[in-house]
Amino acid sequence: MVEFRQIFIITLSQFFDHDFASAHTWQGDTLNFNSLEEQGNHSGAILGFKTKKGEKIIVRIASSFISPDQAMLNLTREAGTKDFETIKKRGKTPGINCSDAVNVEGGTPDQQRTFLFMSLQDAAISPPVFRNK
Repeated sequence: MVEFRQIFIITLSQFFDHDFASAHTWQGDTLNFNSLEEQGNHSGAILGFKTKKGEKIIVRIASSFISPDQAMLNLTREAGTKDFETIKKRGKTPGINCSDAVNVEGGTPDQQRTFLFMSLQDAAISPPVFRNK
């Protein structure tokens, strides 16, 4: 079985539009109070903010299977300095038509649809390539 490691960079101040009121991390069953960094399997962060009722916090999260540097590069390429509304609008813009990008041959139309769906699902669950530079 292949072990997958995902790297998330979330502690840099430029990723949040509010300061932290509290920050804790965990690894496994251990909670580390007032901690800003954690590495290892089954680890994460709990961040608190002082907000008014209904106030939103904008967070920019970078991720990579490769390294923290690659995570930053991914964020720069994908979002750059764009604001949330611009990114949201871009996400709602229709992309390429899948039928223009994929050609499935053989079998019945129903078998083709099933094969395409299963292949896309497998690729999303277990991406075979881990170089995204």
